[in-house]
Amino acid sequence: GKLFVSVRNIVSTVMKRKKKAVIPLETLCDYLKHTPFDQYLTPVTLSEFASCFDEVVKSRPGKEIALDPQKVYVVCQGEVDLSTSYPEVEGKVEAKGFLCRKRRGDIINVTQTERDVKRRMTVKIGKVIDVAEDIITTGSGEADIVLVSSTMKSLNDFTAVHPELAAPIEAICISSIEDRLLTISFLKGVPRSKLNVLAAMCRYEAFDANQVVFSENSIGTKLYLVLSGTAQVVAKDKMSSSRDVESSSRPTSSYKRAIEKSIVLQRSFECGGNQKPLLSSAGEVTIAELTTGSFFGETALVFDIGRTCSVKTSEKSLFLTIDRTDFRNFLRICHTIEATLTTSIKKRMVSKLSSLGIPFLTGIPEEMLTSLATSVSIQEVPMDHVIFRQEDVGDAFYIIVHG
Repeated sequence: GKLFVSVRNIVSTVMKRKKKAVIPLETLCDYLKHTPFDQYLTPVTLSEFASCFDEVVKSRPGKEIALDPQKVYVVCQGEVDLSTSYPEVEGKVEAKGFLCRKRRGDIINVTQTERDVKRRMTVKIGKVIDVAEDIITTGSGEADIVLVSSTMKSLNDFTAVHPELAAPIEAICISSIEDRLLTISFLKGVPRSKLNVLAAMCRYEAFDANQVVFSENSIGTKLYLVLSGTAQVVAKDKMSSSRDVESSSRPTSSYKRAIEKSIVLQRSFECGGNQKPLLSSAGEVTIAELTTGSFFGETALVFDIGRTCSVKTSEKSLFLTIDRTDFRNFLRICHTIEATLTTSIKKRMVSKLSSLGIPFLTGIPEEMLTSLATSVSIQEVPMDHVIFRQEDVGDAFYIIVHG
């Protein structure tokens, strides 16, 4: 009893009436510098690539925007909300309405989005239902919206001339983000239909070489997944200022052990892995090296604490990111993930603490440590906060992880 209209049925009529706008090549290049494409382009190829985007679409907040399913769009200004409508079958649907919000530098591919939505409209009993194909794109925010578009044919013609750019451009335009998300340990048990919802909320972010992704003590808001490039996890050498050795002396073994304990604890928050820490000569300790497939910063998705270490790129790098606000929206339809992620972080911390020889944990079997992790709570307290007072009756003990 419900009628659904495909965007494809609307586009042909709308596009015939629309006059093709022209945008200066220099302005196009400036827009594309804010996209993940910029990671792979030189000034020369950037100009050639920009010429593929031969149409500009302008709109205002609150207005629907008709997009051609055969084109790839880049958000240059303003914000765009993607939403859809589809029928309910016995009330068993994965999600409805708002999908995600695209911002400056984000890519919109309507064909890819429709495919993901179709996957997402799978009821829990595993039966695929008849879903609507309409993808509604609406201007959002306060600023006017500006999009530029290119056909896949134009992009294919460009990559035919520059075959070394074919893989990254195809990956950004039509890759399945959910496949990449499956490499994240705490998401491996998420049903594919729900993972597609999270995929729609992800973004690509490109960083130049030697650029800081986030700094120690800054407030964390994202998880990062390395798609290409290399980054280093570093922490301040907090003991260097108090080291009682001459500049020509070598660090003592006890000093090295103390540093290792400190940075292993810090690493347990921001990233996993068994990389051996390296001492640097500039007041920093290199904790780990992150390469393609590594993920880090997941603590920020569930805990409101400052970053326990810094991350900076070693070379030009591309990341897939999940914002904490979007992730918390995702928890509404997949609430078990928060417990899975939290438990994963706690288990990793307890395991690290045990390996450092913390007296209370020494000798406890691994299976018991896993059970103990469920009793651990992670707390952040401000400076000058009283943790407990003399004469208080204690019911917990504390291990300083950061600070």
